[in-house]
Amino acid sequence: MDVDSDQVEVDIWDLVRDLERAIQIPVKERLAKISDIIDKINSISYRDGLSTSTLDKLIDLVTLPTRGLDQSSRVSLINNLYPINKVPNTVFFKVVSSLGHCTSKVPYTSQAALLKWLIMIHDVVEDQTVFSKVYSILFNLLDTVAIRPLLCHLLSIITRRKHVRPYRIQFLLELERQNGSEQALMGLLKVFKYFFPDVIIGHNFGGRTSVFAHPNPEWSERLCKIQNQAHALKLKESSRNRPEWNRLFQRRSDYVQKLRESLLPPTQTFNSQESSITLEEIENAQDLVRNFEKIVAPNQLVAVLRDPLLQKYLQLKSSENDLKRVNNWLLAFFEDELSKKLPENGNIQEILRFILEYTRHTKILPSSCIEFLKSMIPTWDGVQDRDLVLDLLAYTPLHSFTDISDTLIGPLEDAVLDDESIDAKMTLINFYTTLLKHWIVCLLARPENIYKFESSVTALVEHANHLALTIIQISTSILTLSTILKFYETTISLIQNASLRPLFRIVLPEPEAVYILSFTSSLSILSRTCSIIAVYKRVLDEISVSGKARVSTSCVKNLNSCLIDLCNCLWRGRAFNVVDQNSKGCLISPPVIEALSNYLTQHSENSIPLLSLFSFSFSPVTCLLAINFFKEQENHRQMNSDQLETRFRSRITGPITQSSLKQYNLTQLAEKQSIDEEAFTMSWLDYKLGFLTYLKQRGESGISDLIHSTVKNLATRK
Repeated sequence: MDVDSDQVEVDIWDLVRDLERAIQIPVKERLAKISDIIDKINSISYRDGLSTSTLDKLIDLVTLPTRGLDQSSRVSLINNLYPINKVPNTVFFKVVSSLGHCTSKVPYTSQAALLKWLIMIHDVVEDQTVFSKVYSILFNLLDTVAIRPLLCHLLSIITRRKHVRPYRIQFLLELERQNGSEQALMGLLKVFKYFFPDVIIGHNFGGRTSVFAHPNPEWSERLCKIQNQAHALKLKESSRNRPEWNRLFQRRSDYVQKLRESLLPPTQTFNSQESSITLEEIENAQDLVRNFEKIVAPNQLVAVLRDPLLQKYLQLKSSENDLKRVNNWLLAFFEDELSKKLPENGNIQEILRFILEYTRHTKILPSSCIEFLKSMIPTWDGVQDRDLVLDLLAYTPLHSFTDISDTLIGPLEDAVLDDESIDAKMTLINFYTTLLKHWIVCLLARPENIYKFESSVTALVEHANHLALTIIQISTSILTLSTILKFYETTISLIQNASLRPLFRIVLPEPEAVYILSFTSSLSILSRTCSIIAVYKRVLDEISVSGKARVSTSCVKNLNSCLIDLCNCLWRGRAFNVVDQNSKGCLISPPVIEALSNYLTQHSENSIPLLSLFSFSFSPVTCLLAINFFKEQENHRQMNSDQLETRFRSRITGPITQSSLKQYNLTQLAEKQSIDEEAFTMSWLDYKLGFLTYLKQRGESGISDLIHSTVKNLATRK
């Protein structure tokens, strides 16, 4: 592993992304052969091994039945999966879940290769107990002839005394009778007989030598060598934490070498005086500190895009003139490329990647790059290098939103949304989230700009709010809703910061978006939605005391409506009620409510009113957790009493209602009074409050925050 490990990771990750894109393209339309990409991946893996993230991604590619990846390609990738670290449990479970005889599983040839890989890496799995967890799954696949030999081999390795059961012995003997004395089956039976020799009789297995041979000893030797090299490299990296071995200087020679191989000029200083020091002469941190004032800037400052030492130097000592020199070089480069009849997109892409790396370090996007992107976007297809372009534009400096809307945001949306796909819209909302984060950081770093650009930030939030509503009206998948919530969570950071709150006009998510997010099948999504609304409620409560904030009357009304409607659904069991003050019935029209009620009456055996179906006990998101919470309370009461376990039996068998809980309490009191024991009872309010605490203990505190901030008489019951 003599190659820089970080760069190796970047290279192989780029190849994996290229492979992922290539298999999604029809064969006749591919610009590059998949086999060439796989060969490069295999070469790097064989030489340096695979990090955990890369291994996980490749396992995803080979275990999913993708049509673009043929059998030989899958097997080739599997045979070259050399992990440099312990194999995590997630990767192991993905491999096991790909085994079996279902159309959604990979072909048997690939399954055999995966089983062989599991056999060879079983010693380097992060948690050895995972084999016991999947033992039943693997054993039940023994009727699959195509993979039976390798399954028997793997099972013979992981079998322990606790795994040997009579029904499994019977199953193996039945397989033997049906298929004859297969060597693999006999080998596994031999292992079983070793644990229970008196049970399996009438079989002569010979000596104690295993019938299974190692699938590929050379492969294991190579894996051992790679992991040893990785371990030695980690020890070497840890020693570099000492000041005299600063990582910046240890890696600079590699950066300089890459500069010479790229379009950027190298870091070179000409015509320096004898009393001055050049960056090329700096070898460690002590040299930099000792000679900082004597250092002469190199002739081509654009090398700062890749040279980490030059970046550090200009960060500590730079002027507007230095930034202008970098901008001028980039401007000349872009003009030169665009003036060509056939611009070399590869050159432009390479420079843009250098600029992105530099911008992530400095948080300043060169103005020449902004101007180039503005001129390029109107003719851009919105697909090529989309991630690169949006990552760069996410560092757009604060500016009048009206201006950038006309020159940048508008053309960008026209290009990206040209295909009208949900993925394009998701990409755009992610871009707005990242841009908003950058603008918030800029305002916190320079508070004097808040008054000047407050309207721009607010306009961006309002603009993105409309896009967010459009997205969740098209798709309500968990990924989509989580992405939208990520934007809303970024938005509330504006009002959570005490220094920013008084200066910004509070902008709520669209009420329709809040209600769509609330009627989700995911507890996490519901909790995060409630948490966001609870933050707005808490902030507005503080505003009502201090008066230091800008908020419109319509904003307050919409927030109150969301609070009342969500509480009616979750807490009060009065979903879609419009009688309460400020309630809007989740914006669902009366005809729809009537139709839903009629449907429920016709298709439900229990007379459960529609208004109660979204409470803790009946909501599909919380009903199972609610009944589990109550039973846990019963079990806890049982363990704290002298009652024998055999005498305990829960009388709650379905969703808990106020009437069923009251009846349960009366029954408990009557029974316990007859045997002179303390009865377990729970009031309806204690049940609901206890369930909120139960959710908080599991990391879902949003619902509790919303309820406690809205229901006034719960202020002292947290």
